[in-house]
Amino acid sequence: MTTHRPPITATQSIVRNIAALALFWIITFVIVQSGIRLFSGWFAPSAGEILGAAAGILIALRIRARVAAYVLTAAAAISSAGLAIHAWFGIHVGQGFPFYAALTIAASLGVAGTLLVSNRSRVVLTQE
Repeated sequence: MTTHRPPITATQSIVRNIAALALFWIITFVIVQSGIRLFSGWFAPSAGEILGAAAGILIALRIRARVAAYVLTAAAAISSAGLAIHAWFGIHVGQGFPFYAALTIAASLGVAGTLLVSNRSRVVLTQE
């Protein structure tokens, strides 16, 4: 027996992507604000951004919002790179447009490259 999901319409896809991004924003807002209020310093809000993006990615994948999953994966990569730069060099944020452009381009290319080389085959469940 083969399990098939019906194809989704363009309207359903748009609604799913908007819902995933809205849930990501709400979850991230709560985590970051909690981190600011409960802990002092820079680490809690920065880690909250990454945790919120991870939760958003899981939600987007679960509800089949692929565009949102791509955007949130790039956002998580950007936040992770920013956190690593802060931890390594001791600066809170990079200065200027070139820094943010480089982070954004690198994260987007990394996510796009991963999508291209990943195994995109689907598992078909069969009953023997």
